[in-house]
Amino acid sequence: MALKHEGKTVLVTGGGGGLGRKIAENFANDGANVVICDINKELLADFDEKVTSAHPNKTLAVECNITSQDDLDKLFKQAEEKFGTFDIVINSAGIIDRFTCPGDIELDEWNRVLAVNLTAPTFITKRAVNGFLKSNKKGSILNMASVASFKGFANGVAYTASKHALIGLTRSTAAYYRLKGIRCNAIAAGAMQTNIGNVLANGDFNMEGMQLMKKACKLTKVLRVMVVADCFAVGEWEGAVVELEKMAKLVAFLCSDDADFINGGE
Repeated sequence: MALKHEGKTVLVTGGGGGLGRKIAENFANDGANVVICDINKELLADFDEKVTSAHPNKTLAVECNITSQDDLDKLFKQAEEKFGTFDIVINSAGIIDRFTCPGDIELDEWNRVLAVNLTAPTFITKRAVNGFLKSNKKGSILNMASVASFKGFANGVAYTASKHALIGLTRSTAAYYRLKGIRCNAIAAGAMQTNIGNVLANGDFNMEGMQLMKKACKLTKVLRVMVVADCFAVGEWEGAVVELEKMAKLVAFLCSDDADFINGGE
């Protein structure tokens, strides 16, 4: 049986761990050439040990700070030298703030979160789109958004603003390039057992902001929303944790030819 993504080349940012790792593994198992980037050397080494060894000559793990334009140039150059231009790009990497309220936000925290969650996906999208156009490919871009893309209480102001804006990037990309056969979609999910989830369990946060979020959640009784274009699936706050394996399969489907009619909410 033919593998769904055989012959396709996929980039997954933040692919060393968490959701990005599951997405990368799923694409590799489905026959794709998989390029991951991560800033964590230990996660990259673990990926090479466990994934690259199982898919020899089909993966590339690159240490990359996605907020650095030079690093992004090197990433795309390395990938193209090994596999050619990408067919699919997954903007999975992301960080959270400290649940910081608007009245308490500092410029350093704001800039740090926006750099990873918004600026990096924007300039990765720029490189991806130009690669698709240059090679005359009908490429697909998938942005990992958040329930915070549509609600004001799911995290602090920097994270919430960045994820709202990521939906704008998705819709703009989808609209500008749809006649070129280039699609862009976003998935906005709630709680997942990811690296961000681990930080939530162990981090130092603005407790006032966290308490305000919890009160808002109790009032609405909703925290998990998944969005593809304008389609919603809603789950309750208690125990509403998205399984990474299922999310990875959803990502793969949205980037497949079977989903070529889905283009993110222009």
